[in-house]
Amino acid sequence: MTDEDRKPEMTDDEPCEECGAKNDWTQDDNRGEEWCNQCGSVRDAYQIDYGKDWRVFADGEGASQERTGMPATNLLHDKGLTTDIGWQNKDYAGAAIGGDMAKRVNRLRRQHSRTRVRNSTERNLVLALGELDRLAG
Repeated sequence: MTDEDRKPEMTDDEPCEECGAKNDWTQDDNRGEEWCNQCGSVRDAYQIDYGKDWRVFADGEGASQERTGMPATNLLHDKGLTTDIGWQNKDYAGAAIGGDMAKRVNRLRRQHSRTRVRNSTERNLVLALGELDRLAG
């Protein structure tokens, strides 16, 4: 989306386009909508929230169990939205996995690394971003 495609920021003192009411807007952050209290006309819908995605992964406890994923970044070719298979040969509980399973996981890692990059342009981007990261370090 370019800067020309974006809608200008609206303020609460702008009148409703439908009924002309001023300063009578209600905003619902859960639904991402802003509407006129007089006529119900929706002014802004589906605003994108670029904040962290906080989720609770356990029953009950709130703050101690909340986690969030890494935010999207332009420093990685896939914006950091891919899944990585860990290098340790351990299961979810930290116990070592058996020989057959270790072979299977290694084969999955190898296939995963081969399929992360779709074409030569993306492969070049991976190499360039890696080099930039190395130089910045």
